Amino acid sequence: YQYDTPLHLVSECDGCRIVGAHKVEFVQRVPHSTEAIYSIGNCDPPAMLCYALERYEKGDVCAQESLRLIKDDLSEAVTTCIDAAQHEHDLGNVQSLLKAAVFGRHFLSEPPDPARFVVTCRNLRICNELWKSPIDMPLTVPQLERVGMKGLITRLTQRRQHLLAIRLCEWVGHQRDQVLFHWACERIRHARGSSCTDEQLCEAVLAKFCGCAGIGYAEVARVAAENHRPHLATMLLNHEPRSHAQVQVLLQLSREGDDDNHMLMLRLAIERAAQSNDPDLVHCALVAACGGDPCGREADVQALIRLVRERPQELQVVADVFSSALQQGRQFDRARAFFEQLGRGRQAAHTAVHQVFSKYEVEEREKWLKFSRDFFSQSEAGLVEVERLAV
Repeated sequence: YQYDTPLHLVSECDGCRIVGAHKVEFVQRVPHSTEAIYSIGNCDPPAMLCYALERYEKGDVCAQESLRLIKDDLSEAVTTCIDAAQHEHDLGNVQSLLKAAVFGRHFLSEPPDPARFVVTCRNLRICNELWKSPIDMPLTVPQLERVGMKGLITRLTQRRQHLLAIRLCEWVGHQRDQVLFHWACERIRHARGSSCTDEQLCEAVLAKFCGCAGIGYAEVARVAAENHRPHLATMLLNHEPRSHAQVQVLLQLSREGDDDNHMLMLRLAIERAAQSNDPDLVHCALVAACGGDPCGREADVQALIRLVRERPQELQVVADVFSSALQQGRQFDRARAFFEQLGRGRQAAHTAVHQVFSKYEVEEREKWLKFSRDFFSQSEAGLVEVERLAV
């Protein structure tokens, strides 16, 4: 082979691909199965089987003589024809070899397992479609077997051939979750700067994701957040069944945008964490709300207090976890101040009683017991006033 332009050689499992400036060629050693059929003057069983089919199609009754000569090796001849069809690039030769294999199967006393023949036909059909425009993917059957169906679907997805990848998944029975996920991310990325609204994008994604139970909405919402579409991200997160994934994306959104967006996303994240009843998730939300360790000296609890005041019933679990963490860290003053700012005098009084047992001197204990008594008195007076106003 002689070339006038620079080349790039790509090693394949069944040959070598030569990439030139104007064309791409594929060089491979002639497979043994092909050599056993098409060699000049060859009388091996696979060649005799193809010759018998040729005579049969011409109406020659002597085709039976050719089959009788290879009666003991007929099963091997059928297998060789199937293998040779996998290495052929000409559609006419492929059809002839598969016909010969089917023709030989009729004369076997015990036909072989048809699974190999079915898989070969499937792979040949896939490769034949990939060779056509506009895909133009020069993939051979051995290469397809090496990369696997999952690898092929990944390649098609990366080339943005999502429709073909989904059709292939449906045909071979493969999961299409990854294809739909990639499609949704690309749709959101390419919608940036267009007139497509967040509601339209959300409806399109939900329509495609319908019927895919294991697909992750949170990952798509993360992509929407990265492309400056927080409203779309929150709409997608409403359909995410995993609380952990919901909270993580909402906390990511809370770190972006202005103060109003920060409080909105932080409130949603804390509400989702409280609804999950997962202590680790609640702690993660507390860390984000306080800007660090809730028990640390530099923790800012004003945002948390504001959120708990807005939704006292929904965020009761969060307030209890935060106060429990402060008391376990022996930060009774901060816990008492936290309850005072929330207007919960009785809980502040209970915190003062707990603080009594941390003192070793009798005078200090008497001081804090009187202090807690005053808190209880104030809380009882507040309750009486509330009952009077209610009446």
